[in-house]
Amino acid sequence: MGVVARRGLPKKEVHGFAQAVEFVLSQETLPGPPEQDRWLVGSDPRGEGAVIAETAFRLPRRSPSPVRIYRSSKELSSSDWMGRGYRLEFSTEADVLAHLEDIRIHWVLVDRSVPVDRLTPDQVLLERTMKGVPQHWRLVRTQPITREPGVTGELLVYRAQR
Repeated sequence: MGVVARRGLPKKEVHGFAQAVEFVLSQETLPGPPEQDRWLVGSDPRGEGAVIAETAFRLPRRSPSPVRIYRSSKELSSSDWMGRGYRLEFSTEADVLAHLEDIRIHWVLVDRSVPVDRLTPDQVLLERTMKGVPQHWRLVRTQPITREPGVTGELLVYRAQR
């Protein structure tokens, strides 16, 4: 039996998420009691999934996981799994900062490759929050990414300043 080539199937062109994840995993954990490293990723489902999948494949062990990843689409807003009934849970940058502190987030990854017409209010609020508080969150990496052919951007990686 030979392999049948399929024509017309799009080639997946996703680059950069792996490098950002490798960078975060290579950094020392924040001082304090031993616990899971906690990340929040702000993106659409494709970007959130890319970060989660890359992390799972790169961890030295899966259970118990040394990393817990929160999705901004589920943490900063609410909706059903089909996206219906979307509601932003926080109205100000201060509210977001307090929540990130409450759930002990160490890293925030903001995906700036999401097309403008698909940005959600939680993504916009998260990016605005991160930009406005360098005393709490330091931008430590700007990773170029490609989410599909011709759709590029960057993934901003912030580290908590505790």
